[in-house]
Amino acid sequence: MKRWLSPILTLPLLLAACAQHAAGPTSQPPEPLQGQSTLGLTGQLGAHDPTLFKAGSTYCVMSTGVGNPTHPGGVLVHRSDGGLTGAWKTLGALPTPAWAVTTYRAENIWAPEVVYNGNDGKYYMYYAASQFGTKNSAIGVATSTSPCSTGGWTDRGPILRSGSTTDHNAIDPSVHWDSASGWWMAWGSFFGGIKLQHMSSMTTFDGPVYTLANRPGVANNPVEAPSIVKRGNYYYLFLSWDKCCAGVNSTYKTVVGRSTRITGPYLDKNGVRLDQGGGTVMMGPRANKLGPGGGDVYVENGNIYFAHHFYDAGENGAPKLDIKLLEWNGHWPYTSESTNGYALANGGIYRLVNQASGLCLDVQNGAASPSAQLQQWGCNGLPAQNFRVEQMDDGFYRLRSVLGNQDLCLDITGGSSTPGTDVRLWNCNGQFAQNWHLEDMGQGYHRVVGQQTRLALDSVNASTSAGTEVRTWGLNGLAAQNWRLERR
Repeated sequence: MKRWLSPILTLPLLLAACAQHAAGPTSQPPEPLQGQSTLGLTGQLGAHDPTLFKAGSTYCVMSTGVGNPTHPGGVLVHRSDGGLTGAWKTLGALPTPAWAVTTYRAENIWAPEVVYNGNDGKYYMYYAASQFGTKNSAIGVATSTSPCSTGGWTDRGPILRSGSTTDHNAIDPSVHWDSASGWWMAWGSFFGGIKLQHMSSMTTFDGPVYTLANRPGVANNPVEAPSIVKRGNYYYLFLSWDKCCAGVNSTYKTVVGRSTRITGPYLDKNGVRLDQGGGTVMMGPRANKLGPGGGDVYVENGNIYFAHHFYDAGENGAPKLDIKLLEWNGHWPYTSESTNGYALANGGIYRLVNQASGLCLDVQNGAASPSAQLQQWGCNGLPAQNFRVEQMDDGFYRLRSVLGNQDLCLDITGGSSTPGTDVRLWNCNGQFAQNWHLEDMGQGYHRVVGQQTRLALDSVNASTSAGTEVRTWGLNGLAAQNWRLERR
């Protein structure tokens, strides 16, 4: 939930980003160079739930206001006259609408979204007013012709509401222009998940309400902060998972899915629907940048940028603005800073070191034969611990053993999706049981996840003993499923 921005922070720290949503590119643009994701921002970068847009030649940002029960904080306004990288400057806060406080007990205004409507020449800012932790929420809208300022905005009141009887939470608005069907709004947080509805005007809705994302079986259904962009034949839905607003204890991460229709269903890399718990992690913690999420897309000159916040471990978890230029592997987005799995050298030889045990993935007895079992063993530099990383279609990799004739690949026995299934070597065949997604888990480790099974390489019972077999298991976020790939 997009609360944050503690009143103990000084206003100059509270810089965020505001997002312009124009129609996404209808043809696939050139792919940016790998390793160019992070822009290197300067200036006042304190922010939470940024949304980024451009008015004339000026880049602007809006962000969640300062939380205060007696003087609720309005949306913060930020500007850069020097391009996307800054220097950014915090201008101050917009007035808090009275109705947001009296009706919804809002202590601050959350998660703004700014779009430009060329038909009337106005900028529309959508925002959330909510009683934290409840569905007593509403999405309001304000309009302006001079958006990069703390004045000149006219509040139009709430346009979408939720309460105890609704199956959704009316926060985290995200508005997308689709060239084929017009304006759409996605919204939602926890409770009933992420919703989508067509807009008959900038302030009214029509047609059915679609559910785009849910996390059944996960306590409290922690999914929020939708943002949609069109690239080529796909619509991409970005979401935030898990816990925000807790500084260094935040577990936020950014996930993505895609669909050929704006209404979904959206699928992750493994073909799992996002409304059934799916989601491919695009950004996790990296160095001092914890809990990256609350993001929004911005399109300019065929490039797609992702503005988001993170919690700075070097400043006691203060929320900061970051902007990434999205890179693409096939038809999937990634950022080179936070997903180094994509930057692995195709054809390079690596060993995999387990985070929990410090032991290496190893072929038992160095057997260069089909059905040879995988185990963890003391790292020794022998061929049984070396694997050639080979890129397969659309962002997946296979791991080819260098043993023997080098025609054996890491494989799931029978392609089974049953947790506990053995991992072995088998003749390289290009089938899904040999394709693995490398999910960044932070601190230099990756989780090795089967393409269709959605199970991870795991040491049995998280053992730290040499000789323990390596099998597949359900994703659990524990260190026994994290592996560091070391170039040989």
